[in-house]
Amino acid sequence: IHSTSGALSAKLTPTSFLITPSGIDRCSIMPRDMVLIDFASLAQAKAGRGARFYEEQGLAPSRAWAAHNALYQAFPDVRAVMHAHPFHITSFCMSSVKFQSNVIPESYIVLRSVARIGFRESLKKDLMVDAFRKESPCNVMLVDNDGVVIKGTSLEQVFDRLEVLEATANVVLECHSLGNLSLMTEKQMDEIDETWFGGEESNGKRKRHSPQTGDSTT
Repeated sequence: IHSTSGALSAKLTPTSFLITPSGIDRCSIMPRDMVLIDFASLAQAKAGRGARFYEEQGLAPSRAWAAHNALYQAFPDVRAVMHAHPFHITSFCMSSVKFQSNVIPESYIVLRSVARIGFRESLKKDLMVDAFRKESPCNVMLVDNDGVVIKGTSLEQVFDRLEVLEATANVVLECHSLGNLSLMTEKQMDEIDETWFGGEESNGKRKRHSPQTGDSTT
């Protein structure tokens, strides 16, 4: 979108995290440019109040810091959050075309459920948290006209999900120029759930996408 779009943060303790600065070219960010956000107590961190910013002179944290903090407090296992605008997946965010993760086993295993939220709603941190909770397990959130938000247990996992997400979106777009897209069946997804996740998402508990229409079904 532009050289300063997007944000990346990493959780350090239950009450602190590092986040990219506002207004700095993402290609030229140095370690000293990262902004430390710290709260005096866990109660303040959960409430999102009383944040102290530690940054170099002239730098400020990304405006997404409050949303990132809300995700850290709502999901204790999350240790990294990214808001990015990859070329191919952003094309889905800027259209009404639904993105489905059950293209191949790798995309389904790595991405799981991919949810979506409106741009206006995404500006309210509580609604963002609720959207992630609504479709479980969900670690990827498409934002209308504003890229994607990804959470994970580490920076490596977030980047892995981003890479698989963008590669899958590229494949889907290329596929449409050749013919129809064939998605994994319910049976195939059940087999993966059983093998990789102990069947925790089987037996109709997962909100799935119809291979024919892409509409959510139970």
